[in-house]
Amino acid sequence: MRALTVRQPWAWAIAEGHKDIENRSWYPRLEPGEVLAIHAGCAAPDWDDVERVTRLVGGRGAVPQEYDRGCVVAVVRYGRAVESARSKWFSGPVGWVLLGATALRSPVPCKGQLGLWCLPPGVERSVRRALSHHLARKSRAGSRGAVRARGRG
Repeated sequence: MRALTVRQPWAWAIAEGHKDIENRSWYPRLEPGEVLAIHAGCAAPDWDDVERVTRLVGGRGAVPQEYDRGCVVAVVRYGRAVESARSKWFSGPVGWVLLGATALRSPVPCKGQLGLWCLPPGVERSVRRALSHHLARKSRAGSRGAVRARGRG
């Protein structure tokens, strides 16, 4: 699985499903639909960025004051690269459209790199395990909700 290191608070905004475009100066060598791990960089967040993310998120969620760093925080699917977009998150010059963000309940510690990089095998196994637990829990919750909904009629 390939990964992209993103500074906080931007990685948080992606993981929470707010930020639907990641801005870069280059086009990725990714296939549409390819799974991409979002790694939160180790650097402390710039507080101007925190204020900007707070404005962009608006009333759709509380922006934390502390962030996970130096770990994989989410998995997304790559959509495509664009040179313009209506998204409030687009600033260009190249926007990577991110689809279906899934935040990891327990971030997986990992050293990041520049550019697109491959997760070490042990980290990838941990990310996939965390993702499968999350999806299984979500599926069980959906099944219980469907049973309850039928039982009310």
